[in-house]
Amino acid sequence: MIRKTEGAYRLVLRFFFIVGLLLCLPAITTAIEPSASFTDKEAEAFIAEWVKLSENNKNFDAVMAMYAGEVEFYKLGTVKKSTVAEDKRKYFDRWPQREHSVISIILRPGSHDNEKQAEVVFHYKIRRGQKSLEGDAKTLVSLRKSQGRAVIFSEKDLPTVASEPSGSASGTEYIVWSGYGGTVWIDGQGTVLRQSKEKVPVSVVNGGLYTVRIEKRSVKQADCDSVDYRDPDAKLKMVPATDREFFLIRIDQDGKEHKTILIKAADDEDGSSSTELEVLGLVGLWLFVDRRVFSDVCGAPHGVVPHELLVVNMKTASTITAYRGQKKSEVEKSVLGEGTLSGEADLSPVTLFTDKEYRALMNALRKRAFKDLQDFMSGDEEKITLTRVKPIVSNNALGLEVLLTAPTGYASSDGEWSSYTRSHAYPAPFVPELLKPYQAVPVAVLKWWKANKAESYPSWSEVPSSGPARQQMEKLFQ
Repeated sequence: MIRKTEGAYRLVLRFFFIVGLLLCLPAITTAIEPSASFTDKEAEAFIAEWVKLSENNKNFDAVMAMYAGEVEFYKLGTVKKSTVAEDKRKYFDRWPQREHSVISIILRPGSHDNEKQAEVVFHYKIRRGQKSLEGDAKTLVSLRKSQGRAVIFSEKDLPTVASEPSGSASGTEYIVWSGYGGTVWIDGQGTVLRQSKEKVPVSVVNGGLYTVRIEKRSVKQADCDSVDYRDPDAKLKMVPATDREFFLIRIDQDGKEHKTILIKAADDEDGSSSTELEVLGLVGLWLFVDRRVFSDVCGAPHGVVPHELLVVNMKTASTITAYRGQKKSEVEKSVLGEGTLSGEADLSPVTLFTDKEYRALMNALRKRAFKDLQDFMSGDEEKITLTRVKPIVSNNALGLEVLLTAPTGYASSDGEWSSYTRSHAYPAPFVPELLKPYQAVPVAVLKWWKANKAESYPSWSEVPSSGPARQQMEKLFQ
């Protein structure tokens, strides 16, 4: 009797456990559903609307509806929404005439899938009677999406940069280079003052003037057509040829050029080779270069086209890799500089992405890349690596396009990185700390870039108001 009672009791417990589990399932589904659909596009639109609505006092209620019940608000810390409303009302009443213009919105992932961080830079003009102020405000806003709508749960102030009034005859001037359309000199309004025929970027770093140059050099290469392959001891005949050499140029105060060879044109004793160099962009003092080498070894069934990424410090002429442990190809043995590039893995302390950043980047993109490449690649998703990094404009600021690459057979190769790989490009979810000082793109540069519908990143540098570097720069534009 006791055993029958215990059995019935266990059945009842099991029944209520299953019913309770089923009743909980809808709640679980509802809780996780909103976090999967908060896109960068939604976050950017939300921020743009928030900045626009904040111009007019009539929109006060609409602005406050964009905040969560509790907000981490500047120096006040975490406060109730009513405290935020009180502070906003005072500001609106103090400066009743306000004009806002978004300069850039830089988005980053938040702590959870349904959160975003937005670094917002906008130009403001505020007035009260005869008094007016103007400048660029920089704010860090944290968003959370829940039940189909986004709210602000943190708003912090970052350092603001005062600017000259719009239309001022003075102001900062810029050198801008985008692709191979030449280099322009623009004023603070984005108007072209001068144009150079130079096809490579020019940079001012700590008062020094730097540029790069690609020149052809005479070399010797093996003549594959003259080889008697029936004779195993036959020697290859070397014949004259040309290949490209890549220089970094520093121009001193007297106009004298100082050259540093970054890639040396070398003889090829095994066959013929031809080098192509593409400057991907200049970000501050960091120059991004894609080197492609078409190599045809005598006796091989076909040629190969390996690529390599060079990230060059314009000031020191040294090179770094994209991440620690990145292996370099055999074609890089001709690279000079400070010797940081070799046929071994790069273990130098300075890399484009730190170890933590590289792991975050690959965790964010590797599964997506595997889905796109799995039909062509050999091996699992761990075989996918970062190979190329290209500066782009994203949300009116510096962004990066990264190329993820997997091994494959020659017939399945797309040639994007080598003759035995398959690759896919993706926008990087963040910019590494090394490049953050250059993340904001000046308004004048963006204006010129958009007006000319330039496709590549607008590599820019401020023009000194006076001094030897400006004098030398003026000579380049004569």
